[in-house]
Amino acid sequence: MNETLQTLITLDAASREIARLSAEVAELPKRAATVEKKLASTQARVTAAQEALKKEEAVRRGFESDIKDHNLKISKLRDQSLAVKTNEQYRAMMHEIEFEEKAIAGCEEKILVSLEATDKLASALKSAEAELKTEAVEVEKEKSHMRAVTAEDEKKLAQLKTERDADRAKLSESILILYDRIATKRVPAIAEAYEQKCSACHVLIRPQEFNELIETKEVKTCGSCGRILYREQTRASEEVAAEVSRAALRVNHQAWYYLAESSWGNNVFVVTVESKSAATLHVFDALTGKHREKVVQKKQTVREAFYTLVHHGTHLHIGNVHPEEHVAGGLGSEVLEELQLQAQIAPEISR
Repeated sequence: MNETLQTLITLDAASREIARLSAEVAELPKRAATVEKKLASTQARVTAAQEALKKEEAVRRGFESDIKDHNLKISKLRDQSLAVKTNEQYRAMMHEIEFEEKAIAGCEEKILVSLEATDKLASALKSAEAELKTEAVEVEKEKSHMRAVTAEDEKKLAQLKTERDADRAKLSESILILYDRIATKRVPAIAEAYEQKCSACHVLIRPQEFNELIETKEVKTCGSCGRILYREQTRASEEVAAEVSRAALRVNHQAWYYLAESSWGNNVFVVTVESKSAATLHVFDALTGKHREKVVQKKQTVREAFYTLVHHGTHLHIGNVHPEEHVAGGLGSEVLEELQLQAQIAPEISR
């Protein structure tokens, strides 16, 4: 990979990390505001509970004051009753005293209700204050964590911006214009090409362009998404090795059989070879090893071309023996002997 592409890769990675950290730093004050808002909500509950408790206590004090007033009035009425001269006046005063006593009883009942309400309000206030205390600790921890993260992010940002500026200084103006134009529309702006595809948009790349990514020093872009493309030398070597392996598999599918009876006579060995473009069958004499015939069926598989010929045969297992190498001189003695042993052909028949 040329130096320009390597610089572009590190530049793009630094730019994306700068964008991520900048977004995180910008988000932290919003998170702080959210936790502060939650704390303020709990504080408002505490304040509301305190005010309700004070209000209830004021109501109860009003009833207590009313009771004092009623008792004072009763005391005056009793004093005045001593000076009355007629029964009618006395009964009238007793009626007023009874009225005041009923008013006192009503106030006392309301005080009992107020005391119950006060107990509930006090309990709610205690719970809200405990929650506020816990939240205050958690909020402070969260804010402390956010301050630490912000400081660390800002430190990383400063370092990354220095690295980014250094990378940009290594690149030509035309390359920077191309990169900036792509980076404003695509993230990431650079993508690896492998298996003949752009790893970002997964669109196929023409073979010639794909191969040029290793050989050329020019900056190439994807014809589909417009990203700058690069190809790792190590991965490219692995792809070539994999393709060679696949090609070898495509041309080396072969199988050996022994046929006691066949259209080529008795006692023959046949080997089928399947390639990408054709199915081939070689026939060898099982007694002498002499090559008898070669049959090629283009654009067919072995199963399509020769299945009916070999499916009654005995499948033999032999190592890396290529039939094309034995067409002129026939099967070598060691290969022939191994095949005969597997086919259980008596030695005296083969001599």
